[in-house]
Amino acid sequence: MALTERIISTPNEIDRLIKARIEELRKKEKGLTQEKFAQRAGIPLSTYTDFLSGGRNVFNKHFPALVDALGLSVEQFLAPLLADRMTPGILSESIDYKAELRTLTKEYEQRLAEKNETIRLLERTVSELKDHIKTQKEMIAMLMREENEEHSF
Repeated sequence: MALTERIISTPNEIDRLIKARIEELRKKEKGLTQEKFAQRAGIPLSTYTDFLSGGRNVFNKHFPALVDALGLSVEQFLAPLLADRMTPGILSESIDYKAELRTLTKEYEQRLAEKNETIRLLERTVSELKDHIKTQKEMIAMLMREENEEHSF
C-alpha cells in the first residue's frame, strides 16, 4: 500500500492543518507579523492572506517558500502533521520512501505521456480540419468562378 493511501485525512483537513501550523510557527517561533513573514517568503501580503483564507491551494507554488521562511524543509514541516494522521503502526513499518517516490514518478510520467498523446491527436485533428476547410473554400471558389463564367456569356 502506498504511503499516500495510508494517510487518514481529507485534502481540506490537510489544508487546514498546514495553514494552522504555518500560522502557529510564524507567531510563536518566529514572532513575525503576517507582513514581515510574507516579505521573508518573497510573496505579496495579499497572496499570503489569500492563502490563509482558502483562496489559494496550500500546495501551490508558494508553499515551499513559506516553509523555507520558517527555516524548515518541507519534510521537517510536514512530519508532525503526517505523524498524527497515519494509521496505527505505520511509523513502526519500514517505508521505502525512494520506492514510493519512484512509483509516484512513474504514475506522473504515465499520465503526462497520456496527456501529451491526447495533445498530439488534437493537433492532428485540428490540422486535418484546417485542410478540409481549405479544400472546401477552394471548391466554393471554383464553383463561384464557373458560375460567373456561365453568367458572363
